[in-house]
Amino acid sequence: MNQKEINSLYGNIFQLLAENRFREAYSQIAYLIQQNTDPSLFEQLNTQESIYRNILHYGMQGVQDPQQENILNHMRLALFSIADKAYRAWNAAYSSRWYDAQWRYRKMNNKPAVNLVQLARVMQDSREELSILAASKNDFVTAPRRLQLHQQMAAAEADYFHAILFSEAWKKSDREAYQACFLEMNLSGQAMAVSALLLSLQECFDEYKLHFLMDLCLNEQPQVAMRALTAMLIVLLQHDARMAYYPALKAQWSLILDVPQMSSRLTVIYSQLLRAKFNDLITKKMQDELLPEMNKLSESLQDKFEGQDKFSIDKEDLNELFSDGAMNDAMQEFSELQTQGEDVYMSTFSQMKHYPFFKDIQHWFVPFYQEHPVLTEIFGKDASEGLGLLKVVTGSMFLCDSDKYSFCLNMTQVPEQYRASMIGNMGADSEQFKEMMEMEQNGNKQLKMESISNLYIQDLYRFYRLFPSHRDFADPFLAALDFFSVEAVKAVFMEEDNLKKLAAMYLKKQQYASASRLYEYLLAQVPDNYDYLRSLAYAYEKQRYYNQAADTYAKADMLRADQVWVLKRWAYCCKQVDNYAKALQLYQRMAALQSDQSSHLMNQAHCLMQMKDYDAALNAYYKVDFLFGESPKTWRPLAWCLLMKKQYEQSSTYYDKILAAQATMEDYLCYGHLKVAQAQYRAAVDAYEQAYRLSAMNLQDFYRRFDQDWKDLGIFGLDKSQLALLSDALRYRLEERV
Repeated sequence: MNQKEINSLYGNIFQLLAENRFREAYSQIAYLIQQNTDPSLFEQLNTQESIYRNILHYGMQGVQDPQQENILNHMRLALFSIADKAYRAWNAAYSSRWYDAQWRYRKMNNKPAVNLVQLARVMQDSREELSILAASKNDFVTAPRRLQLHQQMAAAEADYFHAILFSEAWKKSDREAYQACFLEMNLSGQAMAVSALLLSLQECFDEYKLHFLMDLCLNEQPQVAMRALTAMLIVLLQHDARMAYYPALKAQWSLILDVPQMSSRLTVIYSQLLRAKFNDLITKKMQDELLPEMNKLSESLQDKFEGQDKFSIDKEDLNELFSDGAMNDAMQEFSELQTQGEDVYMSTFSQMKHYPFFKDIQHWFVPFYQEHPVLTEIFGKDASEGLGLLKVVTGSMFLCDSDKYSFCLNMTQVPEQYRASMIGNMGADSEQFKEMMEMEQNGNKQLKMESISNLYIQDLYRFYRLFPSHRDFADPFLAALDFFSVEAVKAVFMEEDNLKKLAAMYLKKQQYASASRLYEYLLAQVPDNYDYLRSLAYAYEKQRYYNQAADTYAKADMLRADQVWVLKRWAYCCKQVDNYAKALQLYQRMAALQSDQSSHLMNQAHCLMQMKDYDAALNAYYKVDFLFGESPKTWRPLAWCLLMKKQYEQSSTYYDKILAAQATMEDYLCYGHLKVAQAQYRAAVDAYEQAYRLSAMNLQDFYRRFDQDWKDLGIFGLDKSQLALLSDALRYRLEERV
């Protein structure tokens, strides 16, 4: 069997057990075990099948057992466990995925099991010795030993991470042992443990690892708790249906949901996951729009102030540079995106993940701290060389941990003389970052929690997209993230306040189908809400459901009349379904509400023209020309209306103006129609040929467009045989000159 087949078999077994189709499940599990030739699993399976046969035997005799449901559920859990073991055994033996290859490597090299008690002792002893060394006044003498101790602790944290990641199914005693060791870890090790649990649970369901992860959701350290909640949501996407069969897990999760602020925290994390899922939109915007403008600013600064001392730069000169509209807009938009929590640095730091540091999986999840051994390697044994830079990076509220390490590692590529200058400058500016740190410390606790989860999600996003073997992991950002179908959290997100925030996020990220579904839920709860109706109508409109959108805009207008934005969108939808009469009424209402009449008069004229009320349309276009000056915007519809009214000379006057300006394919096509109406056939063929030259169409597409237009020429009463000759003449002309 290949990986796809084994995954399908494993998934089918779960479905059979969920539907109480135990007889079929036994056969499928037996087939799965056969792929691994593990006789002990057959023995376990036979034991469970014997239990089931006894249940069937007594059931067929009419014996009522009040414990039957509990026995069946217990049996189901046992069968889940057997299937898990068989599935893991196959992957460990045959899968080429990173996780399984690492598993085999550890087994083949007889890597000893991690001694959790010994790890805890290493952490205890190292911390105690560091506290003693901290009292020493001679940092230079103690620096080598301090570095050694930090290396020991980093190694212990890495061992703890790998022990969780590659551990087999836990028992209750395992959970207790890992919890005891967890308490001795530094904050960095505790935070990393969350990611190890996440990756391990993505590989295979584990009841006691889930219990441990839920414990961490209530950890007193926000760095741990917010990471754990984020990991729980991702795990629930995969294991929600399975968790429903474990009463203890359900009870523990229910207690977590009862904690004050838990609902709002989960909603924030959901929003942040959605934001990350659609981060490609931000990355594209950064690469195509903002970064080019910001690079221009950088080049302008360099050109203008090259050779000047930084303290002699005139403020007026800076203001002059920043007065450039495009540059200023780019900087302002970048700042706004950053403040909103958008991942504006992905495009930059994605190029800085090639360092050996990131070959070790745990380093994608380690929090940034100044004592990390890799930073000492970069900045010197006592790290004093880069102290200013490290303070700046540590204090940054916008860089995720992974990017902070990337930034520092990238310093190794900077020539020594420039690096010293750069670090000195960063250190000189560190007072600003002290202020930022004070603001963060004194700020809103909820905002701090939100920042932690947002930056952690950015770390996760980088891992699932940039880790060398990232395709071997289940990327949650490729999933639908439909938590409204996840029973464990569905009720949380269906609360009106939470639903409103999530609907707005979907709308902002241009996920209009999801947004419309949520606004429909909201309106089912609060039918007469203007904001919900307006947003739902817009979501319908962007999906091109114009009739539904128009109806919904109408309902919004009934609740709050004469809102120009609603009237404008409503009119647009009406035009899309050829309801120009209604669109005309709406533009007339808008004209009565606003002093700027030009666009409203123009739109009214367009509606009249589409309704073939050419006299009224001409009057409207003439009025626009009179009030706001002549423009090609009015010349084109005026020329067409006059053509339709058979006022050929006047129409020709406008087409002459248009062709003398910047004419388009459409202009030459219409001009050709005019010449046909005037029986100037050679001029018509010349115009049609020019229309084809300006188009991006092939001949067949152009002929189809040409023929469609000619159906409208029937109003001129032209001779059909003459038109046929003209059509053939055009075709000869075009095909001979292609």
